Amino acid sequence: MPASSYALDMDTALHLHDSSDSRPGAPLPFEHVTQLAIGHILSSALNVAVTLRLADRVGDGMTRVADLAHETGVDADSLYRVMRLLASAGVFVEERGRAFALTP
Repeated sequence: MPASSYALDMDTALHLHDSSDSRPGAPLPFEHVTQLAIGHILSSALNVAVTLRLADRVGDGMTRVADLAHETGVDADSLYRVMRLLASAGVFVEERGRAFALTP
C-alpha cells in the first residue's frame, strides 16, 4: 500500500475522535500524535534555558533578549525564538520589545 494511502485529512481525523472520551481537555488523536512528534523541540528549548540559566538571569523583573544574548554569548535572534517557544508553553511571559519575564 502506498504511503499516501495512510494520510488522513483533518476532517477524517476529527471523525475518528472517540466522542465517549469524557476527559475534559482530552486531545484528539491527531493532536496527541502531533504532540508526540514535536515534543522533543520543547524539551530541547527547555534544555537550552537550563544550560544558559535563563530563569536565573531573568530574575524577578523583565529582561530584554538582547541583554540575555549578550550575557550568554548566543545569537539574539535564535535566543528570541527559543524564548518565544518557552513562553508559548508557559515557562516565560513575553513582554513588549522582545523582553521576557518569569511566569507568575
